[in-house]
Amino acid sequence: MRGGALLAISALLASVVFAAEKAVDPAQLATQLVSPDVVARREASYELAKLGPKAKDALPALIKALDDGDKQVWTNAIAAVSAMGPDAKDAIPTLLADFDSKSASRQRSYYRDQVIVRTAYALTRIGPAAIPPLIDGLRSQDTMMRSGCARALGGMGPAAKDAVPALIENLGHGDAGVQADVIDALGSIGDTAKPKLIEALAWKEPRQRSTAALALGAMGKSAQDATAPMLAQLKTETDAAVRASLLTALPRLGADATLALIEGLKDEREPIRHAAINGLLTARSAQAQIVKALTALLRDPNPASSERAAYVLGRLGETAAPAVPAILEIIAKQTPAPQTYLDALVQIGEPAVTPMLVSFEKTDPASLTREHWVVKCLQQMGGLGAGQVARNLTHPSPSVRLLAARALVELGPDAESATPALLRALDDENLHVRAVALTALVAVHTPFAQLEPHLNAAFKNPSPAIRAAAVEAAVRLGSEGKEFHEKVIAALKDPDETVRKAAISQLGPDFAEAVPQLVTMLDDPTRRAAASEALGRIGAAAKPAVPRLVAVLANGTNDDRRRVLQALSHIGPAASEALPALGTARKDSDPAVRIAAYEATAAIETKKQDRVAALIAGLDDPDLAVRKAVAETIGKLTDQGADAFAKLVELTDRDTDREFALATLGQLRIRDVPKLVSLLQHPQRPVKLYACYQLDNLGRRAREAVPALETVARDPDQDLARIARKAIRSITLK
Repeated sequence: MRGGALLAISALLASVVFAAEKAVDPAQLATQLVSPDVVARREASYELAKLGPKAKDALPALIKALDDGDKQVWTNAIAAVSAMGPDAKDAIPTLLADFDSKSASRQRSYYRDQVIVRTAYALTRIGPAAIPPLIDGLRSQDTMMRSGCARALGGMGPAAKDAVPALIENLGHGDAGVQADVIDALGSIGDTAKPKLIEALAWKEPRQRSTAALALGAMGKSAQDATAPMLAQLKTETDAAVRASLLTALPRLGADATLALIEGLKDEREPIRHAAINGLLTARSAQAQIVKALTALLRDPNPASSERAAYVLGRLGETAAPAVPAILEIIAKQTPAPQTYLDALVQIGEPAVTPMLVSFEKTDPASLTREHWVVKCLQQMGGLGAGQVARNLTHPSPSVRLLAARALVELGPDAESATPALLRALDDENLHVRAVALTALVAVHTPFAQLEPHLNAAFKNPSPAIRAAAVEAAVRLGSEGKEFHEKVIAALKDPDETVRKAAISQLGPDFAEAVPQLVTMLDDPTRRAAASEALGRIGAAAKPAVPRLVAVLANGTNDDRRRVLQALSHIGPAASEALPALGTARKDSDPAVRIAAYEATAAIETKKQDRVAALIAGLDDPDLAVRKAVAETIGKLTDQGADAFAKLVELTDRDTDREFALATLGQLRIRDVPKLVSLLQHPQRPVKLYACYQLDNLGRRAREAVPALETVARDPDQDLARIARKAIRSITLK
């Protein structure tokens, strides 16, 4: 049984192999390739492409398939021809015809780029037999033909040396695509083309000089002996495009063109500067000289040249580390520090960290706030510079240590590795460093178990700066710091004003227990502003403070009333008992107070009708700033503000109010088609445009508006008519 099974399996495998061999017979596939069935042609072309040189007998059929209208058949056919190499020389005329834009694009215009690429590759694979007709093609009037022929010749490399004269003739061709392919071809052919290209550097036509330079650049280091004539040409060259090409090419030769590139960077013509920048960034072998030259250029009396040097140095990254002192020297002389130089330091990265910090070692620590430019730069560097920043926590200068600690606060979790250094900094001899280090420990996500004892000790520290830092650190902990909330609230009564200010500035939604103390502070004119703002941050939980806030609203200064209204806005609907007082505030003599009152009304009033009615009344305010602010508040209500439609339309009649009224109408999502249709007859053009846009957005729901839109579509105002027609299409097609 086993022997019989094996024989059966062997017979089956033999039949499969036989069938497979039969299926890929080139003659049969060639016949199938002319089938009217596109699927059959696709299968045949695919199998022939897999056969490679073995498909030689099917070449006539494949040549015919190169004219197939089906993209897949054509793609497979040209792949099969390419695989045959020199044996496919009979396909040359047909392949060349594909470069003819008038005939090749007839059926395959939608993938013209593929035609050029694949056809050029097939001709490259055919090799020497294709060179004479390709040379002839370089003299065609058809740019696609020239481009394709150049590409095919370039693919052959030095073997296409006979094509050099014809390629040289195309140096000045006006088509950018032809130029690019000629450059690549001459670069690939190499040494044979070099003498003529060097000669062409001095030709009369700028395009010829430009293309010759780029072609030499494409040869790379093998054309290094062209450096001297290229530099000589650069000295006398006046054409900007040619100068740019020379500056682009020289670094590719491996030549030291640093001085020429620096001069190009100083040029006021953008193409030359762009080429110089690229050259400076890509000339890897000369980077030491480049950094030195750019560092010297930083001190150029022309600010534009100096900033360009800084820009390139930044792009060079850590390689530009030697330039850091010069960049810092320039920054020290200008306030505020120019952004270009700051960006350069950020891009140079870690090597710039310590020099930046040390440059302030003799600065008064009081001026080194969290907004200092060094802190901002180090923050932008992120975790990459964190280690170097942490190491400066032991610097002899307290100013350097303080800046480092501030930077670690801003780096946050990116500087988690700095935790050990920050813990040691809690014993720093400078109390400001100790205070900021405590905040930084929270910012870098130090484990709570490590932090807790230090935080408890900080709340008891005799230094106000340390106690204030403890307050900030405790609040930064979020839910983990809840056990310190009582201490934060107790700090509101700290004997030191710095600590009291720190505590009140940190209060937020989790500090409802602080409301009674804050209410008491409202009686103190010097603390009223901070207390009002804190109650607003606490939000709805500050409801018990509403009666006292209302009292301040009646008797406080204009600034007091404005801050109280903002606090009530944040308390929201929980402050509903303040609504009568808001009605009075909406009539206040101070426009800023009236604006705050309308905003508070929108936040507190829960009855839609009353809320919108109050805001609509605000649109009649005599002050433009108030009307605009009220309109913006209505806009935020979206659908709920639709009742203000009529009043907002009325405001569009005023030149002063039209812009913001229309902007608000656009936010309200008006779906009332009759109302929008009525606006199509409005005397103001912007209002008509608004109506057209809104109807357009409604689509089929605005079908009843079509007759009115058709009238507008005949308006002499072409833009208005066009938008009306667009709205009609949206309505009728959706």
